[in-house]
Amino acid sequence: MKKAQNICTSFDQKDVVVSFDLAIYSKAKQIIWKYPDEFPDTLIRLGSFHITLNFLAVLGKRYQSSGIEDVLVESDVYGPGTVTSLMKGKSYNRRVSAHKLTMEALFRLRWQAFICWLNAECQHPHKANLDQKGLVSSMQSFHLAIKSKEDVPQRSMSITVELKTVMELFETFREQERARSPMFLFWDEYIRMVMMFLQFVMAERTGNWRLHLVAASSMTPYFFAHDRHNYSCWLPVYLADMEQLQQKHPTVIQRFMEGSHVISCSSQPFSSVWTDMALEQSINLDSKSN
Repeated sequence: MKKAQNICTSFDQKDVVVSFDLAIYSKAKQIIWKYPDEFPDTLIRLGSFHITLNFLAVLGKRYQSSGIEDVLVESDVYGPGTVTSLMKGKSYNRRVSAHKLTMEALFRLRWQAFICWLNAECQHPHKANLDQKGLVSSMQSFHLAIKSKEDVPQRSMSITVELKTVMELFETFREQERARSPMFLFWDEYIRMVMMFLQFVMAERTGNWRLHLVAASSMTPYFFAHDRHNYSCWLPVYLADMEQLQQKHPTVIQRFMEGSHVISCSSQPFSSVWTDMALEQSINLDSKSN
């Protein structure tokens, strides 16, 4: 932290921003608390890539032996050995792919159940307001607009209005089924956790600071629930610090809102990465070159 201060001073930069993994973050934070006068303009951040890895470990622990392993093996997506290592928290890219694939399959099954519920005799009062054929036509038009890159904003606004009724009905369906069926509740929670994780990834890939905070806050209770003691202790501290940036580091929050809390090594969209991931990628490249 002292070295970072000296570097920033040489560039006439007031605020010092440093990212650490949890082990070093916890020590650095205690040092700042003990010597606040020595680090008045130093802001330390918890490495988001390591938050992601630990949340994936929580997801694997929660749904281990739930049947996901059998589904992935019997569908020839992964071999038995690979699946076992994935659920234990190894191989980041394969873990992400496996959970995305499983989540999509479950979401499709949940959507089919929703359609059956919608067409049942005991209908929701608003079902009469739902024009299913018209909605499908609008979605197809929106899909074509995206492919052709024409009138996308207008089509997007139009489909959003039409989808409002569908989403209200879908939430009603979810609430009823969660209350009725423990099995539905179990797998609906899995979909929710994977979506939460993907929101966190999206926040970094797109440089969306507010989404980063929202997704991290949503993930925090799961660290408490699954005895991730270190993250349950320090993640709330990190989030509390980030909420105070406007008062303590206004320049930093402005840059973060512009997307500078992540590292972008390409001009391509959706290509930014976490600062600690960028560091590990650089270290791996250096190791290979040597």
